[in-house]
Amino acid sequence: MIGFNKKKIGFIVDSSSNIKNNDYDDVKVIPLGIIINENGKTTNYSDEPSQITWSTLKEKLMQKKIGVKTSQANMNQMITAAAEMTKKYDQVIVLPIHRGLSGNANSWSIIKDEFNGKLCLNYVDDICFGYVWDIEIIKQELKKKTYNEQQLQDFINKNIIGSRVGYLIVNDLSRLIAGGRVKNSTGLLAKLFKIKPIILLDKTGLNFLDRVKTFKNYFEIVKKDLNNRFKGTTIKRAIIFTPEDYKQNKYFPEFYDSFKLTFPKLDHVIKSMSNVITCHTGHDFFACYFEVKK
Repeated sequence: MIGFNKKKIGFIVDSSSNIKNNDYDDVKVIPLGIIINENGKTTNYSDEPSQITWSTLKEKLMQKKIGVKTSQANMNQMITAAAEMTKKYDQVIVLPIHRGLSGNANSWSIIKDEFNGKLCLNYVDDICFGYVWDIEIIKQELKKKTYNEQQLQDFINKNIIGSRVGYLIVNDLSRLIAGGRVKNSTGLLAKLFKIKPIILLDKTGLNFLDRVKTFKNYFEIVKKDLNNRFKGTTIKRAIIFTPEDYKQNKYFPEFYDSFKLTFPKLDHVIKSMSNVITCHTGHDFFACYFEVKK
């Protein structure tokens, strides 16, 4: 059983969360992999600032001839982290990368059986800073109740996975086309008519939703979809996801002003997307991510 009233709880996430080691005392971060193929040479990077920075990755993403892919976490690093955390904590909750983006959760399902019930695997199917919200919510719930692994998953399914949705808008579709998230025909139309696709970020992953010409149109689509999806439920808070260097992006002021006009009183934060996610979205994007009250 899992509960703060009886046990000391730790968390393991991966670098898709954009949490860094030492950001939080009770959270361990496992780096995913970034694979860059340039001029026939393949280089494998661990998704850590010491190995690849945003500026370096952006430079590669801007060159369409350079192949950029991601890979699962190193199994030995996962096992080492699990051993380290289960020594420090009575119970460790693993929140892996979104299942719609990677199969890394399958590796965790194998590893957890080696730790005699001290390692719990739960799925939030979230993205980047959303994991900070998830950990806060889980901590608060475990202060009130004691759960087993399945009961905690049921709580997450009801209160987290069903309450989040995001909308990504991109200027350069090449990476989404390469990853199969957008059809090549859609990309050609977007380039020809200067339209921008909206990609839905939900429990299934990244999927094409609509296309627009302006940020005003984008927010009209976002507001309409939110109303249809949640039937007038109150929006609790939002994250504006950006590239790390968003302050240098000439379009950001217009995007942010449109957000504030559409959601003038909404509590929100601005956070950068993790490197492993931008490998799929490309370097030039913005996104709004919402949580509704349940």
